[in-house]
Amino acid sequence: MHSYSVGIEIGSSQITIIQVKKKANSVEIVRFFRHQISPDEDISAIIKRILTENKIRGDLIVAGISSQKAIFRSITLPFRDRNKIHKVARFEVESSLPYPAEEAVLALQVRDGKDAISSDLFIGAVKKETVASCCQSLNAAGIDPYLVLLDCTALYDLYLHAFPSSQEVIALVDIDEERILMIVVQGEHLLFSRSISNPVRPWPESASQAKGATRQFDSSLPPQAERAITGVTPGEEGDVSQPTGEKSIGAEPDAASQSPSDRSPFGEHSRIESLPPPSKSEAPSGTLELPKAALDFILEEIDLTIYACSAQLMLPNDSISRIVLMGKVGGYEGISDYFTQRLEIETSVFNPIEAAGEENAAFRDRALSHSLAVPLGLVLGGKKDKKSRLNLRQEELAYQRKYTQFKEMAIVLVVLIIATVSLLTLNIRYRTTVQQEKLNQINHDINQIYQEIFPGAKHVDDELLEAKKALNAEKERYKIYKIFAHKFLTHLDILKDLSIQAPEEIQVEFVDLSIDKNQVKIKGIADSFESIDRLKNRLQKTKQYAQTVVESAKVKGAENKVDFRLNITISDS
Repeated sequence: MHSYSVGIEIGSSQITIIQVKKKANSVEIVRFFRHQISPDEDISAIIKRILTENKIRGDLIVAGISSQKAIFRSITLPFRDRNKIHKVARFEVESSLPYPAEEAVLALQVRDGKDAISSDLFIGAVKKETVASCCQSLNAAGIDPYLVLLDCTALYDLYLHAFPSSQEVIALVDIDEERILMIVVQGEHLLFSRSISNPVRPWPESASQAKGATRQFDSSLPPQAERAITGVTPGEEGDVSQPTGEKSIGAEPDAASQSPSDRSPFGEHSRIESLPPPSKSEAPSGTLELPKAALDFILEEIDLTIYACSAQLMLPNDSISRIVLMGKVGGYEGISDYFTQRLEIETSVFNPIEAAGEENAAFRDRALSHSLAVPLGLVLGGKKDKKSRLNLRQEELAYQRKYTQFKEMAIVLVVLIIATVSLLTLNIRYRTTVQQEKLNQINHDINQIYQEIFPGAKHVDDELLEAKKALNAEKERYKIYKIFAHKFLTHLDILKDLSIQAPEEIQVEFVDLSIDKNQVKIKGIADSFESIDRLKNRLQKTKQYAQTVVESAKVKGAENKVDFRLNITISDS
């Protein structure tokens, strides 16, 4: 059976759902949905409907929320003890939070500092209420996410799969219709993150993405056969509010009262006055379909973010060696050359589908136009070690499936034990009842036999015991009878039996015979000692004679005859 993962990105104006089939070294995209939220829609109901109608299931559910709901800080601590770092991190960000520190859940990444003892931390703080609300919405839709991640973390996970061996300082920029998401990474370390609301609405060529409609992208369908499923998703129009970055400590001034060049996504205390303005080069004519004002805004924000990152992390201005563009902007002709010219940093377009594997060629053209980077990063990151991730499901918000499964198993086990005990009790009672009935029948039969053997006998408590006593009494009487009967044996009876028992080939003459109870004494003459022994042995083998003893044997006269005496004990049986 295949193992499936489902990624659900909940943005301020849209919901994206992706289902993949996990393989050894890649994933295969099965389904991909994007729903534009209208103000009167319920997020839980629309997610549930999409999952139910399309039979989407997953062994691992990963949810993503906007980085605009987080406050980031990069700090350095003078020690590397991980336990101590986790304890100190909350106090380090407390002064930057617009709410009590105990109301925040922290996602942090730790890396070794520049010296031998220090640690550099990248911390993302999100209000627990925000994470709990996300979990509750998904729980109401009938699913429980194992991980809740910021979209910047998902983009970071995509980077780890796409550039596993890179040690360059790279800026990844994902642009969709509601936000511009930018992270700076080096090797396995996430250095900087910023999310800015995108003022370009509606995005060019996005008329088909109407509010309240869900678009399904199926690998089995050609691009022209993609279909819109209307009336599927409820949800509410998210508040794009303030864009936040590593140094953000409060609400941003009203965007309507500021020009793009005047707004600072890092808060009023982090305004960098000395940053040079971005280049104002004109876009090559005929190569772009984006409005120039939109391009200027995007370039200005990227340039500002690069300088802010360099200033905060104390990096040289040219430390970022490459910019990687993803999202809808990457699909425009000549965009990488234009960005390279304007930002003076090598810029390339990366199709996130390349990080998933060759099985997903059907999605290649849509991965850029529909900004697949974050949803794909959610499910790709779900394959990695969970302990090293920037997971927001911590403390009281931690994933409870193991506890729930244990609880369910305990309930089932208790029910099974009760059922087993009940069945055993019923079985014992049945067996006891059957055996009691058999015992009663046996007692009845014994009583009848007793009455037949001892007619007229009075009722007794134990017929077997009384029968045994009567039998023993009869045995004693029989012994007395046998002893008495021995007294009435005649001499002729004994002589007749001795004649029968004596071997025919011996010559024996019985001269005298006397009987005393069960003892018989005989005198006789034999032709030899051998004849006497043979007679004795023959009598020893008979049942009626218990013992035969030769009391004497001696030669008599010149005829060589042998006089002998035998003492025979008659058996009781």
